[in-house]
Amino acid sequence: MKLCPADIKDGWITIEQSKTGKDVKIPVCKRLVKILASIKVRSLDPDRAYFHGIKGKQVTVAIKRAFKKAGIEGSISHLWHFCASQLINAGYSKELTAMAIGHVPGSRMTDDYIHPYEKELSEAFEVFDKE
Repeated sequence: MKLCPADIKDGWITIEQSKTGKDVKIPVCKRLVKILASIKVRSLDPDRAYFHGIKGKQVTVAIKRAFKKAGIEGSISHLWHFCASQLINAGYSKELTAMAIGHVPGSRMTDDYIHPYEKELSEAFEVFDKE
């Protein structure tokens, strides 16, 4: 996982996407900026990775272990489902949600990641009680 200080520009991280060839842009919240600023990078070189030598598979395994340690059954894909559901249930569009989880806007795959909360689903059905 190669994330460098130079990768964060104007509040965004841009990741090259190998599947589609399109770059994915991820907004960086202020909390994450603070956390990353607290990490001591060995070199002042802005191209030096925060997490030097860590591969994607290692991140996946670490997340799975963290879930297990917390007593939760889950994996990295559960984080994508959570993100998509949070955005949709907060009222954001499917197009924006798709972009946030790295899908092409209009992708049918995004539908698999969206899970409405019972409260929102129940409120949606109140439309049938209106006269």
